[in-house]
Amino acid sequence: MEHYKKLKDFTERVNIEFQQEFADEQLLATELFSLYFEAAEIANQQFVLKRETLELISRTFNTFYAGWNLIVGGLLTQGMILLRDTIECITYVKLFEVDEEFREEWGEGKEFFPRDIQKRLKKNMISLPKQKRFYKIFSQNWAHPSKKGTVSHVTDWYPTGLEHRVLFHFGSVKVTPRTRFIAVAALSLMFGTISFLWTEVFPINKDANHTWYQKLTSAQKKMEMIELKSDKELEIVIKKQYENYQSILSDQYAAMEAEARALFEENQSKESNHPSGGL
Repeated sequence: MEHYKKLKDFTERVNIEFQQEFADEQLLATELFSLYFEAAEIANQQFVLKRETLELISRTFNTFYAGWNLIVGGLLTQGMILLRDTIECITYVKLFEVDEEFREEWGEGKEFFPRDIQKRLKKNMISLPKQKRFYKIFSQNWAHPSKKGTVSHVTDWYPTGLEHRVLFHFGSVKVTPRTRFIAVAALSLMFGTISFLWTEVFPINKDANHTWYQKLTSAQKKMEMIELKSDKELEIVIKKQYENYQSILSDQYAAMEAEARALFEENQSKESNHPSGGL
């Protein structure tokens, strides 16, 4: 029980840290979840969505919700891994609407490889959702244990130019710029998916649901403000990193120069103390 209590306390602490640093992001996530729920209900009444479509629409929401909660808990890489799944889900949803054979085979439990989906999309001349361009990045940077996939929880730290430490974060949101960047990426994917599903694939009637569109526009403005904040924060971090690297190189050069000078003086001393030979 003692170990569990420590884990529980740790989870609560990380969530408090996130709430303090990322209140705007959390608020927008809540609004996007609400928009998703509302849109799904409206679309199902307007279009009478089929079971297969509703299955993937519900899976997409659950994946977003689970991924976001991992990010909130400081598990950045793990949260982003889940979000890759949403790109596949909405691609299937679009394909369902034009390829009844695919829908039936999928509904019967047939498994499909990504190459199979690519062939069907090409055959039906279906343009991919904008989110699809992130799929490869998600796979390389998050889904597989590549070097890039460790970036979100490993920090190189140089207390001085001659001292290098590596910090390994176990569920932490203390590296604020990095966490905000990942949180913004997740929110952007959520917003893009909502727009794709409910304004392109199943466009909700604007006249009958004007309020929903107003909320979507409001969410977009908040999304843009948060993205701008994240970009400025990253710009400051990159500038600071550049200054740190310059300082590190300067310290290392000074140390090398001091070492070379000491070595030279030592050799000079040995030569001056060496007895001269004579006949």
